Amino acid sequence: MTDLDTLLDRLRTAAAEHASPHVPDLVPVRSWPPATESGARKALQDAWASARSYEVEPFLVTDLDAFVELAFVACLGRPADPVGRSHYLGRLRAGIPRLEVLAELAGSPESANYRSKPPWPLWLRPITWGLRLPSALLRRATRVGLRRIEGVLGRRARRAPVGLAWSLARAVDERDRFRESEVISVTERVSLAETRLSSAMSSIDDMTAGIDASSKGLAALRARFATLDYGSPSPPAATAEAPASSAELTRYYLTLESVFRGDPDRIRAQLEVDYLHLVTEARAKAGDGPCVDLGCGRGEWLDVLAAHGFAAQGVDLNPAMAAAAATHGHDVTLGDALTFLRNLPADSVLAISGFHLAEHLDFALLFRLVAECRRVLKPHGLLILETPNPENIWVATHTFHHDPTHRNPLTPSSLEFLVNHHGLETVAVLRLHPYPPEARLPGNDPVSERLNAMTCGGQDFAVIAKKTPVV
Repeated sequence: MTDLDTLLDRLRTAAAEHASPHVPDLVPVRSWPPATESGARKALQDAWASARSYEVEPFLVTDLDAFVELAFVACLGRPADPVGRSHYLGRLRAGIPRLEVLAELAGSPESANYRSKPPWPLWLRPITWGLRLPSALLRRATRVGLRRIEGVLGRRARRAPVGLAWSLARAVDERDRFRESEVISVTERVSLAETRLSSAMSSIDDMTAGIDASSKGLAALRARFATLDYGSPSPPAATAEAPASSAELTRYYLTLESVFRGDPDRIRAQLEVDYLHLVTEARAKAGDGPCVDLGCGRGEWLDVLAAHGFAAQGVDLNPAMAAAAATHGHDVTLGDALTFLRNLPADSVLAISGFHLAEHLDFALLFRLVAECRRVLKPHGLLILETPNPENIWVATHTFHHDPTHRNPLTPSSLEFLVNHHGLETVAVLRLHPYPPEARLPGNDPVSERLNAMTCGGQDFAVIAKKTPVV
């Protein structure tokens, strides 16, 4: 199997060859027999056919002297004389093909005279026929007979007790090797799963301790959510019609978020770098107003907004997520995003964000959600929608499917078209969070760059749009 580095080297070499403007010179081909008068040409053609009729194997010798000697014996029936040997050795060393030398010898008058004489007396010719005919047949019969004998002996050996014991031993050995590889593979997977589970449980324990420590905030949440069902669906979807789920699934989704979403401090730092300046610029144009985070999760973006003086509100359908965000003092609503937006007045919100929310929704719901976002945004207000980027092959084929509640990936072009369709103006389409440089393939040629763009580019993308004021 060819490794990736070798394949890349071959692709680079092929690309360089095709990019060259120079075309290699044509290889000259000798014409044989040469064009001469019709009678001489006919004689040379006959000599050529005669030379080709000889067995090739005896002439495949490395020594040119030996070849010339064999050619004289085959074509003239005698050893090479000094003059003839010198002549033909000179032609061979000048690059004349061996078959051409054979043709010259076979077409000579001496060769024609030699072939016209019977090599044996007439009364011995029947005997020579009897000796020659079986020789070729004997060689073929010997080869075929040996193969058949080998096949018969092999089948008998495999059916014999020793052969059966050997086959059984080989099968047992292959089974043991397979089992050993399976045990090693399972052990490695179990070890990795235990490590991830331990990290996730540690994060959950820290979060639970924080919730227990904030008993006053938790009591307020319980009073606020007294009429709501804590068995609601675990994914941060925006639909109120989703079927009810058990508390175990809610806890499972919290664990999934901890393992695959990552450390909250790292996420807060990344959100601040990616989006804070955009919201700040929008406030300078649209004036102050609340910022709404749909599917707020653990509240990392709400933390960033509050730390920089923005009024922030969150909404999430998962009670554990909403409770975790509320323990940090945030205004969080437990419910679906579409209903929450429909209860807001028009032109009242500075910025609406949805981080990794759109891929959880069916398209009809997402369509209505974007329409409501435009209605409630203030003029110059900002909409931020971040979602996994299917332009990255690893995301589209692997990491997108970590979350079983993901529905369909959205491309940057399709999501931008959706927000434009509802009258929002594109500010930017960002490709975010590429793989680290050490994950890239070596090389800066076009082939390597194309592969790196497809495998190491942004893992997420975001469509940033604003509400243009009506003139």
